[in-house]
Amino acid sequence: MNISESLKSIRQELDTPADVSDPDGVASKLVRLSSLEGLSVELIAETNKEYNVKLANLMVMPQYKSLSATDKKLVFAGVAANEIYNMQLAEGYNKEIHYQIEGVRSLISKLKEEMKNSKFI
Repeated sequence: MNISESLKSIRQELDTPADVSDPDGVASKLVRLSSLEGLSVELIAETNKEYNVKLANLMVMPQYKSLSATDKKLVFAGVAANEIYNMQLAEGYNKEIHYQIEGVRSLISKLKEEMKNSKFI
């Protein structure tokens, strides 16, 4: 699976709500999110690598050698726009996964507390 496909699959999972009425569904969502968190870390590393390789290749091109550092930065940002986009998207998804994991953990704690309280009624 390439980077774009991986990012799309992460987005689809993030958009899929957990069934809060089913404790197994909530636990399953936590497992899937944890797996995606590992994938998102790999994607961050991969997109960083692609960006750095792209910049290294641009740095040795003769047409860019005479440019000032500021001009190089602007040109490279345009030429490596896709790599920058994927890198920022992967980082954003990683943060969103982390927040969703914390939300699911809180939901599990709430469900456990409700189950515990319902035993005493």
